[in-house]
Amino acid sequence: DDSDEIIGFKTVRFHSEEFGHSHERSVEFLMKTFPCARFIINIRGDVEAQRSSWFKAFGVGMDGDIIRGYNLRLEKVAAQLGKDRARLVDMSEWSQKDGSGLYVLNEMIEWLGFKNCHISSLMHSNKDGYGHDTQKYSLGDYCRRIGQ
Repeated sequence: DDSDEIIGFKTVRFHSEEFGHSHERSVEFLMKTFPCARFIINIRGDVEAQRSSWFKAFGVGMDGDIIRGYNLRLEKVAAQLGKDRARLVDMSEWSQKDGSGLYVLNEMIEWLGFKNCHISSLMHSNKDGYGHDTQKYSLGDYCRRIGQ
């Protein structure tokens, strides 16, 4: 019995309709296949920052309207999943270098079912491009999953 297990993964892309799947069908698949799952859907509302990041990463431009359309699709996915199953977060809010957006992540931790957990700084998986962040941090000595 794995009902007490928490399994997570990150996916960068959500199938677009050009692959022959509507987001509605994809969401139905996720809900049926993962009935107990919660989904964190991350967008980047600052379209110009996303365009700049895309250019730095791939050396080609990205049309802002395409990014806005992609964000809209993800907003619809979150709405279809519902507030009990999905949280839509905007990277522009939680990723502030001064730490002012950490409340977004801390609220998400609580929504995922944890108590006494607190993020006090961001760890970067691709610091300054693709570098590693070596800082050490803790979610707190009393961080626990609710019910355990």
